[in-house]
Amino acid sequence: AICRSFIVISDELNHRIVYFRHDGTYFFSISSYEGLNFSYPSGVAAFPIDGRILVADTNNNRLLLLASNATSVACQSWGAQSFNHPTCLAIDDKTSDVVVVDLSAIWWFTQDCKLKRSWTHKPQSV
Repeated sequence: AICRSFIVISDELNHRIVYFRHDGTYFFSISSYEGLNFSYPSGVAAFPIDGRILVADTNNNRLLLLASNATSVACQSWGAQSFNHPTCLAIDDKTSDVVVVDLSAIWWFTQDCKLKRSWTHKPQSV
């Protein structure tokens, strides 16, 4: 995800979120915050208006919202839905609507976490 001050990636196998400056230099990483330990975070997306970062914390079956100010990261759960290993997210540049894909559904939310629609799906084997 690209936000105002940083490029943010999920480092899934090391269970952390990594922040880089726009010139590509490492800034810092987060593996836990106040007891919220990441478990295979697999997706990140940035809200275009304020730069907050949404993280798909896959094995913990949750989404976490990180404040845009990386020097004082605030972390909170996002969404009241019961996710089934969320893996992918996208945030619309114009509306800030959020789309989340997990192993059993596609979820479409408003930026303030209200569910607009959901679709169930069955993953296809390769």
